[in-house]
Amino acid sequence: MPVYFTKPGSPTHSNGSIPAYDEKAKQLADEEAKRLLRRVKWTLRRARLRRAIFTTIVLYTCWQIFITVVFDPIFDWADAEWEALSEKEKQEAEANHDPDEPLIFLPFPFTTQEVKQPPYRGSDPEWQTFVKVSQDKKLLQEIKNGLANEIKRGVERNPAFNRLLGGEVAVRKFWLDIIFPPAPPPIHYVSGIMIDEEGIFWGDRPIDSIAASFLAKALYPKALAMGCWTFISFLAKQVAQDVSKAIGLSDPDPPESSWHQVPVGNLPGILPPPATRAAVQHDTKAHTAHLPPVFNEIISAAFGPDAKLDPRLQAASMAGAFAFLRHWKPTKSFPNRGCIRVDGIVELKGKTAVMAVLVAGYYDPKTLETAACAWLVLN
Repeated sequence: MPVYFTKPGSPTHSNGSIPAYDEKAKQLADEEAKRLLRRVKWTLRRARLRRAIFTTIVLYTCWQIFITVVFDPIFDWADAEWEALSEKEKQEAEANHDPDEPLIFLPFPFTTQEVKQPPYRGSDPEWQTFVKVSQDKKLLQEIKNGLANEIKRGVERNPAFNRLLGGEVAVRKFWLDIIFPPAPPPIHYVSGIMIDEEGIFWGDRPIDSIAASFLAKALYPKALAMGCWTFISFLAKQVAQDVSKAIGLSDPDPPESSWHQVPVGNLPGILPPPATRAAVQHDTKAHTAHLPPVFNEIISAAFGPDAKLDPRLQAASMAGAFAFLRHWKPTKSFPNRGCIRVDGIVELKGKTAVMAVLVAGYYDPKTLETAACAWLVLN
């Protein structure tokens, strides 16, 4: 049997492997791993490049479609309107044109923002007007009288308040304060696409504060959402209760008693009690929810004049309407720059009653009129 011996100069590991072979295998494995890593990176780069090219093509196509569908008709309409003008009207339009104003502005929703203005400075004409008004005692009294008379005319125009006071409404007394605001009211801006002679840009333009309030109420209809949510939840709760009663998960309503109620005092041989407690009779018709006339008109127009809602729908509609009225807030209006705030209590008297009204308004020194007046009946 042959026996083999290793050479004295060739080292080996304890497991019999040769170190030179291990190093070479390790180098080959590292090179293979690097080659695989480069291949993966190149694959990812190609995928990202394809995605970027595809996105660019899609965006460019959408932009061309948007220009063709939206901008081209607007440009055609503007050219037609301009050609329809006479030479005199064209000259007036060119003379009144502000170079800073864009030819066309397309506002985008959800871009309205409110920007607070810095306080008045002593050199501002509004602040100088405030100083003059504060030194004129006669004008201050006229401002108070004007607001009180404005509230009086508003109460007279309201039939309910006029009937409550008994007619002949007059100002009894008032406690009004004149406040000079330290800063002008905020300005609202909306972002959108501006088109002028130099090209198409994205920018901000000022918007009327009342229009901004209406826009915010249309984009964020909190009162309508709360009314719909209350209607759905109320109706779902009633349906769940009816289903649970139908399948026996909850006790049904107790049936009405068929016994006739006879007064105890009318029975023979029984003395009438000293104090009898009146029995409360529940009438289902008395507790049915009655919808306002507006709801009845809508139902009649949609389903016919003889259509009637289910009692569950009536109750849910009433709950939703009350929730809508509870969360509804009037449109917030801001005064003009330089207006003076006047607020306090005005007491009105009529033939039969006296009314106290909490008022707040703004006086414009430029127009000498009261603007943005709001009032609330206290008593």
